[in-house]
Order: sequence, then C-alpha cells, then structure tokens
Amino acid sequence: MKLNNRQKENFKNNHKFIAETNTTNLNNNKSLRLEISRNSIYSFEEFNNMYLTSTLPVENHNFILKSVLKDENDNQNESSKNDNSNNSNNSENDQDSNDESTEVINASPHLGPEVDWRDPSLMNPIREQQSCGSCWAFSSIAALETRHAILNKELFKLSEQELIDCDTTNMGCDGGLPDKAFRWAMDHNLVMRDTCP
Repeated sequence: MKLNNRQKENFKNNHKFIAETNTTNLNNNKSLRLEISRNSIYSFEEFNNMYLTSTLPVENHNFILKSVLKDENDNQNESSKNDNSNNSNNSENDQDSNDESTEVINASPHLGPEVDWRDPSLMNPIREQQSCGSCWAFSSIAALETRHAILNKELFKLSEQELIDCDTTNMGCDGGLPDKAFRWAMDHNLVMRDTCP
C-alpha cells in the first residue's frame, strides 16, 4: 500500500503517540498497551469522520440492565426465597428491592470480585466493523454472547449483520444504540454468525 504525504505524517504522529503512551503506562505499572493498526494512517479527525457516528439521544439505560438481568434475578429471587425461608435474619432480605445499583451489583455474584475478560471461554475475539457505523451492533452482540457464556458455560458467535440489517429501531451503518438492540433481541431469535455473516 502506497501512502500519500498526509498518511505518512499521520502514521509518524500516531507512532510517536503510541510509543509515548506505552512508555508512560509501563513506567506507571499500567497494563494498557497500544499498537499500530491499519487505522494508524488516519488523524483523529479522519478516524472520527469515518468510524464514529453522530450523537444519538440517550434513552433509559436502566431498562436494559433490568431486561437483560431479569431472568437471572428471578431465578436468584426464587433460590433466595428458598434459602432464606430457614433464616429470616438474613441481611440480604433487608436490601431495598427498588435500589437499581443493588440489582446490578448482585446480578452475577458467581463471577467473583475479579474477572479476566480475556478468558476465551467468556468472550469471542474482537471483530472488525470496517467503515460501517455499527459499533452499537458489535458491542451489543459481544455483550449478549458473553452474558450467555457466563450463565450457560457456552460461547456462541451471534450475527452482528442480522442486527444491522433487521433491527429497524436502529439505523444500520448510520449508527444506533445498544439498548435498542437489546430490546429488539428480546423480541427476536438471534441467528448465528455463520448463518448471517
């Protein structure tokens, strides 16, 4: 690939930024490490214009947390009722059931206090959305895949393309919101990526 002068200058600036950031992080015992990618030939502004979509109105994200976690919380509440019927002084019974932060914190207690999200049994490799402004679909599918893997010990590869093409509550390659994608997924059977690549 032959680079024009602007791309060469962008690459030089990005390479310098990556090297400085990695040195600073290494010296401060931070684990973040940046690398050169195919996007290193773009300035921030160029990258922003190509890949980042316009700001969309933010909706009630608590809806999604409640919806995605509803089934597990229902199961936990049933289990908790059975466990607590023998012990009415259990402190968990004293928590306010309307406290959304409590609901989120207690949503996956079986994960423990620390999770290594690099564990290949919890998360599929990062996938490339190319120039399509579909980060909303990729992040939604990754979250659903990982959530399923945590609960069922089985990691699926679901189709981002199905969301991009079929979820009319979002705008395909022109942007979207994960909460809308979650809502859509709750009403539809998602297909595997090999069915709809």
